[in-house]
Amino acid sequence: MNSIVALPIVSAIPVVAPAVAVDPIFAALDAHRRAFAELVADGGSSKELADRSRAAQKRLLRTRPTTPAGLAALTTWAREEANKMLGNSHWLDHDLCDLAATIDDAARGMSGLQPWSPPNAPLLRAEEMVSAIREGVDLELDEQAAEVMLEYFRSRDMWADESHMSDHELEDDLKRFYSQVLSFADRYNQSLDWVVRGDPSTMICSLAAQSAGAHEACVNEPDPIFAAIERHKLAVAQYNRLCDQQDDLEDKIPREKRQTGEHEDGQLVIVETDDPRWVAFQQGMDEVTDAEIQAECDLVNVVPTSIAGVIAVLEYGDEIEETIGFREVYRYPAAPDPKRGYSWHYCVSRNLAGYLRSIGA
Repeated sequence: MNSIVALPIVSAIPVVAPAVAVDPIFAALDAHRRAFAELVADGGSSKELADRSRAAQKRLLRTRPTTPAGLAALTTWAREEANKMLGNSHWLDHDLCDLAATIDDAARGMSGLQPWSPPNAPLLRAEEMVSAIREGVDLELDEQAAEVMLEYFRSRDMWADESHMSDHELEDDLKRFYSQVLSFADRYNQSLDWVVRGDPSTMICSLAAQSAGAHEACVNEPDPIFAAIERHKLAVAQYNRLCDQQDDLEDKIPREKRQTGEHEDGQLVIVETDDPRWVAFQQGMDEVTDAEIQAECDLVNVVPTSIAGVIAVLEYGDEIEETIGFREVYRYPAAPDPKRGYSWHYCVSRNLAGYLRSIGA
């Protein structure tokens, strides 16, 4: 006989579904729109409302969407803002970088892709430069020098924050740049503006200087003033970088350990009891200062051979005067008083006048 077993009655236990997290981008978008609307309604005169709107925008630019719908909301807002830029944009460059990074990070995260890392653009341009010289110029490329130059860009993080580098690292990097990169660029008359920063203007002007319309004195050779300008730009940049380090060193090293410095006769006097970091800094500063002075002298001594070169050196002279100014005075043999010191602009003007007379003859 089959027995019937009574089963206990179990009441249904409700299953609580996990709460779905709300995508934070929606709140950030709403907060930004409300803050901006308040600022517009006020007429834009309230600093408090302006600061509040700006803070809301910064939060929005750094808020990463967590859902496809949130990503779509952010991209729609970005498209609307981009359309507004067809007029006068109030956006700053770093704002656009923040927005682009936020969208890219979100898209990569949802797609399971690796996080973005910046390409080594200077290395790619340096490799392209070497390839072009090797294949397109009728000369024998120094392959060893090219490899040494490329190795600098392979080993150097071009996006690194130099403020976190030690004094020794900065000094070593500076020496490597001079010996590995600048020497190669000078030897083959290449534009470091393009290689390092992606700025092609020096290359463009150099090519224009060789055109028939530039009234060149020597059509087969580039105007040497462009190389002189670039050398001075680099020398000034390196000098300024070391100057920025000086304040930090002075805070770290007591005055009695910072006696090494330039003497009245212009020679570097090293005090043996000084902090080694200060001695190394002063030695590096002495080398960089000499390089800058020489580069400035080159700008006086190198006479442009093209109209484009004349324009370039005049515009660059104005740029320097508006920032650091020229540091030296010069004796000009052809001047009324050869023993008197003359300004950089005076000497260059005499050079340019002579060149312009030669092509107008």
